[in-house]
Parts: sequence; C-alpha cells; structure tokens
Amino acid sequence: MSLKQTFTAGIQNYTGRIVKDVEVHADPKVTGSYAIRAFMKDGKTIDFLVCAGWDSEGRQPNVVADNLEETEFTTFPPPSGNLKFFI
Repeated sequence: MSLKQTFTAGIQNYTGRIVKDVEVHADPKVTGSYAIRAFMKDGKTIDFLVCAGWDSEGRQPNVVADNLEETEFTTFPPPSGNLKFFI
C-alpha cells in the first residue's frame, strides 16, 4: 500500500466518510511529518497533520487514524517552520 493509499484509508477510517483524493506534503524540516488535504466525496476538504513517529507501529490505516490531527491550513501546503512549544 502506498503512502497516499494508507492516508486515504486512515482518513476514511477516522471520518467515516468517503475520500475522493488526498494531497500529501512531507514537512521538509520535520522528518516523518505530513500535511494532508483530503478531498471528500461530498466536495468538502479537510486538512490534517500527522506528526513524526506515527509510523513506528507500521504504516497501517488504523494507526494513521489514531494519529491524525484535524486542522485548518490557511495555505496549502502550509509553510514549514521551527517547532514552537512555548509561545
């Protein structure tokens, strides 16, 4: 299963909705992190972030579903930046 297929299946598992397509962008500064825009069958889009380490248990759709962070990006792909733990 390709990375795109894994994310598609994981998002369908997470949302319970049909995903028509996904756009996946790796974060160039944080290896293993991805910004994902899901294009749903109903015409809506949903943005997700998957942080590094999500695939430590293997690249399975159920693991993706457990590690998705739903978000709203103002631009896509979002700009990469330094991690900010204390703002």
